[in-house]
Amino acid sequence: MYKNYRKWTVCMTAIALAGTLHAQEVIQSEKSAYRDSLNRYYIQTEQPLYLYLSTKPNDTNPTPIPNSNSHTKKNEPEPMYLDGNGVHTIHHYDAICHQRVIFYVHADGTAPVTRSIFNGTVSTVKNYTYYGKDISVALLAKDDMSGVAKTFYSMNGAPYKEYTGSIETQKGTNTLKYYSTDHVGNMEKPVEKTFTVDNQAPVSYHTIMGISLSGNIVSPLSVIYLEATDDVSGVAQTFYRFDDGNELLYNGKNIPFGQLAEGEHTLYYYSADKVNNRENPRSITFFFDKSGPIVATDILGDKFIVNDLVYFSGRTKMKLTAVDNKTGIKETKYSINGNAFVTYTTPFYLPSKPGIHVIRYYAVDSLGNSTSPHKNGDPVGNNGNETMEYKHIINKIYVDLTGPSLAYKYKGPVFTARDTVFISSTTEIIISGHDNESGLQKLMYTLDKNPTEIPYQNHLTIPTSGKHNMEIIGYDNVNNRNIKSLVFVVDNEPPDIQNVFSVDPIGTENEVPVCPPYVQLFVAPTDNLTGISKINYSVNKQPVKEYLKFIDGFQEEQSYEVKIIVSDKLDNVSEKTVRFNVKNK
Repeated sequence: MYKNYRKWTVCMTAIALAGTLHAQEVIQSEKSAYRDSLNRYYIQTEQPLYLYLSTKPNDTNPTPIPNSNSHTKKNEPEPMYLDGNGVHTIHHYDAICHQRVIFYVHADGTAPVTRSIFNGTVSTVKNYTYYGKDISVALLAKDDMSGVAKTFYSMNGAPYKEYTGSIETQKGTNTLKYYSTDHVGNMEKPVEKTFTVDNQAPVSYHTIMGISLSGNIVSPLSVIYLEATDDVSGVAQTFYRFDDGNELLYNGKNIPFGQLAEGEHTLYYYSADKVNNRENPRSITFFFDKSGPIVATDILGDKFIVNDLVYFSGRTKMKLTAVDNKTGIKETKYSINGNAFVTYTTPFYLPSKPGIHVIRYYAVDSLGNSTSPHKNGDPVGNNGNETMEYKHIINKIYVDLTGPSLAYKYKGPVFTARDTVFISSTTEIIISGHDNESGLQKLMYTLDKNPTEIPYQNHLTIPTSGKHNMEIIGYDNVNNRNIKSLVFVVDNEPPDIQNVFSVDPIGTENEVPVCPPYVQLFVAPTDNLTGISKINYSVNKQPVKEYLKFIDGFQEEQSYEVKIIVSDKLDNVSEKTVRFNVKNK
């Protein structure tokens, strides 16, 4: 043990480096010294080290010690620099105790190392990793010397902020940058991690192929397919069940349902993606019909139904599909307008002639069972034998080949000069259409050769002055189209009013002209497009009069205010007030 103790005080200072925070720029750390809970002293390796002596433990004015090579005056502060990372020692030999005293300084020039830990549902698809909505991201930093001071992170380009144990992610691609600093200001180079979060469930759809009639009636030859989409991690599995049955894994093929009893059933289905996001179950209710042949019609083209009539255009074909749940179909036949029945093979055009056409069709299975009777059907027997009869189904179809008839009219001011129609900006253009067959569907118009068709809404005005080209377009309910063109000029400019006195004024009073009693006031308006319709005037707010040749009858020693009102042929109006005084001298 020591008999005598000598106390040394080592003081150190560091130069601070300040950093400025910008968006997504690292938050600079000040290089400094640090004393830990065990009183160990750490200094950043690039920082200068100054030694001071004192005989007191808390001396506020210790004495600096220059190094042995110092050329400065005695006790002038001069730094030394530690050689590399690690533990450094300052030695003193105690001659009294014959023992070496060692002071330890820890030089820390190594930045911390931070790693990210991802937890939650994860899936790897084509070497790309996806995380589910239960993802959590933790940052774990380690420093072997002075210890970790702070950890910072930036998510998706946001400014760096201190990590406190919670990192929020968003759906889709995320970019995480992070780094740590130790207690003496060493900064880790930012680490960047890119990952994808999928927090949205897939979307599933069903498709019924084959025979299906209105009301979701299906036959044993119908097939149901399921499709699912997921725009991030992808679909993992699709499940389904009928009614209260067991849930089954969908294998990507059509779903078998021939084992079901005839009647109403419900198919439930849903999908899960590769990070276990599951959609809410979807369902479709249908009627499973196992009875004899069924004939279904498909209209390939334009179709519109009104008053129990089905309207087609000349572009429309009819497709017949027949199915039988036991022995199969022997033949399907059809007849147009009472002609002989022919065997159906491919979709056929309906007659390209306006009017009502009757299509009859039926199917027979391999045992001679025919299509079930239709309420409008006619019995047709084999060789006239009523006991072998079968029924056929009738649809009345009207073929519509022409578009609607179109008309228009102007409501409001209108003026025609030679072949040009002039209207005002308040004049309404009223468009009408009529179709005697499938009926008028909609009216549209285009303006000034712009191809965009604009819906017509009861009335129309054009505010812009000048010449305009308009096309009126009408559609019937099977999309036959008709066009009508019109050209017109919009005049929304009022006339220009000019006036002149018959004699020059004899002077002015307060900038108002002074005229002799025999003066006459002439009005000369002009209009560039439609011309002048009428000229009226009022003297000193008296009743308005029609202007004929000139205005006179002015009395001596009076002031006059003449209001002139001029209209063009589209009721565009201009007004002008002329003020003057009348004196004899």
